[in-house]
Amino acid sequence: MKRSHKIGPRNDYHGGSQLVGSWLDFAEADLGGCDFREAVMDRVIFKDASLKETRFQGTDLRGADMGGLTLADAAVLKGATITREQAGQILKQFGLDVR
Repeated sequence: MKRSHKIGPRNDYHGGSQLVGSWLDFAEADLGGCDFREAVMDRVIFKDASLKETRFQGTDLRGADMGGLTLADAAVLKGATITREQAGQILKQFGLDVR
């Protein structure tokens, strides 16, 4: 049985597995310890969020804005799926010249 819980305008939360709709903004939020394992994070903004001990194993982050990640944040993304473009953007944030 699927349950829906309204998060905000046009944002639906479906049984803990998918966030869809307009952008869900976690910018600068403290998400420390949150468990997003196996979720599909489409149109979610994590820019400059605190991700200490957040769990992303198996999470699809291809539709997420991951701007402002620190090197420590990158460790919590282990096992998540991102696009090549996102990988390039993350590496540029760490000062690497990606071509």
